[in-house]
Amino acid sequence: MNSTSPGSCAALDDILDRVAGTQPGGCPDCGEGRRRGARIQGSDRRFRELFEQVENIAVQGYDKHRQVIFWNQASERLYGYTREEALGRQLEDLIIPPAMREIVVGLATAWANGGPAIPSEELVLRAKDGSPVPVYSSHVMLRNCAGEPEMYCLDVDLGEQKKVSAELEEYRQHLERLVGLRTCELNAAKEAAETANLVKSKFLAATSHDLRQPLLAINLFLDALSNTALDEEQRRFTRRIEQSVSSLGEILNTLLDIAKLDSGAVEPDICEVDCHELIQWIEAEFSSLFLHSSLRFKLFFPRRETMLLTDVALLKNILRNLVGNAHKYCSAGGVLVGIRRYRERALVQVWDTGIGISAGNIGRIFDEYFQTGNDERDQAKGVGLGLSIARRQARLLGTDIACRSQPGKGSVFEITLPLRQP
Repeated sequence: MNSTSPGSCAALDDILDRVAGTQPGGCPDCGEGRRRGARIQGSDRRFRELFEQVENIAVQGYDKHRQVIFWNQASERLYGYTREEALGRQLEDLIIPPAMREIVVGLATAWANGGPAIPSEELVLRAKDGSPVPVYSSHVMLRNCAGEPEMYCLDVDLGEQKKVSAELEEYRQHLERLVGLRTCELNAAKEAAETANLVKSKFLAATSHDLRQPLLAINLFLDALSNTALDEEQRRFTRRIEQSVSSLGEILNTLLDIAKLDSGAVEPDICEVDCHELIQWIEAEFSSLFLHSSLRFKLFFPRRETMLLTDVALLKNILRNLVGNAHKYCSAGGVLVGIRRYRERALVQVWDTGIGISAGNIGRIFDEYFQTGNDERDQAKGVGLGLSIARRQARLLGTDIACRSQPGKGSVFEITLPLRQP
């Protein structure tokens, strides 16, 4: 069989008539050689113009016996068979792998005899050299002018797509292996760092008494020295030493507080705390400090009995930090400490008229070692760990520290605590 067989060309002519929108009046007289030859030549030319210009779609035509009646150039490139090699060959002997032949023959035969159509799907067919050819194959069944069925297959090459997909999959697996390896390394480094930090924290927590003893001794010697007959220059040096020792003591206490928190040694002991007793403690703790600095110090609290549910030691540490910070950064005006009821809870607030905090730094003031308004790194203003410790202590109490501020006008720090219900 060749490319100018009467049945095949008549069928192709019929296809092109439909594409062009013509309405053929009926089958031509196959005995009229001239008309038939003209129609064959015309249909063959139109068919080639239509399908040969399609570079990326392999088009093949088969008769009812599955013999090749059409084979375009894209099919030649895809499967490796020239047109002359393919025409007249059986479909199953040409591009169908052995494992699929029986199924393909059955489906094609059934369809040619009026059975169900072969669905479009991805297939792996076979090239001339035996290599696999992944394609997406679509099929259409037409009848030629003699009424015989002819099947046309349109195959799109998926080889490059499959290759890219395989490379992407290999790259993904490689990345997963790298990520897994790096994750293991990071986990090991994290565990080592956490272990070292825990050991350090436990050491500091365990030796806190021993570390404070030398400072206590220095303070005792300084007190004794200040009570001796000293000239003015000696007293000035003594005051400088006292300031340095005081700063060193604050830094050491801060580090020991962090060590206790890191080691998990701090467990809140929740109990009832009388609001009035807490206010009395605040007044005794800070009134002399504000009196010495000529700043106002006010307290606001409810007159009726108010019982807080909290750990009194942790709450006092938090207030020491907040009130101490307010005093450090307040050069005029004063500080107010207030306790009031708010939606079935107690709101504890520390207001000041200090330098304030810019909006960009509100979220950073609780970071370790961050300080605002201390560019000269004055040790008298601490090292920037106080608010970080206070927040961690507040979270042990099941709450958090909130802050609102206006630069140049002051700030307010507040925490909420549960109340004992009457």
